[in-house]
Amino acid sequence: MLLAVLLWREQHTFRWSTTRQALWLRSPSSPRSGRCGGKLWLILIPLIVAFTVVDGVPWVTGPDDRDFSVFLDSNPGHAFLNGAWIFTLVV
Repeated sequence: MLLAVLLWREQHTFRWSTTRQALWLRSPSSPRSGRCGGKLWLILIPLIVAFTVVDGVPWVTGPDDRDFSVFLDSNPGHAFLNGAWIFTLVV
């Protein structure tokens, strides 16, 4: 709602061409050539594949020393949370 009010006060219209310019919703372009787009987006493909392999495959697990449930069951975990009500409310 605030965006619509501010846009109306500045531009006095809701036409898409004016709204797009006011909100900087243009495609990025090269300042030298003026060309839109590019090959930089292709780096996302291997990153998505790597993320899926590391975090998306169920049999690939993280290190055991970072398991929060093991920490909570240990003596240092009990000592850390003893009397710390703010942490027990979050967990």
